[in-house]
Amino acid sequence: MAAWIELRFSFKQAVKRGDMQQSRRILDYARYCLAAPSAEINTAVVFGFIEHLAEDDVVRSQLPKLISARELKDWRTIMLNHAGEEEIEKLEAALRLK
Repeated sequence: MAAWIELRFSFKQAVKRGDMQQSRRILDYARYCLAAPSAEINTAVVFGFIEHLAEDDVVRSQLPKLISARELKDWRTIMLNHAGEEEIEKLEAALRLK
């Protein structure tokens, strides 16, 4: 879990400095780990990283460039733990316009 907290911080900093390549690498690694056949790994990714994706305004504004509408649909309930319904609905709208 600690590794995902560190990766979440690195992701946030990469997005804020406009380093979309690094941001994509971290997200790709999260996707890879979510597909792992280990409940422990899946849980660490979900609670250490995914659920925090939409909590920061700057990061949330860049998510349409980084995640798919399908991923938002899959992660919606998880992301609601740290972002409000209104923020998630705006994110959904932005992904529909993409």
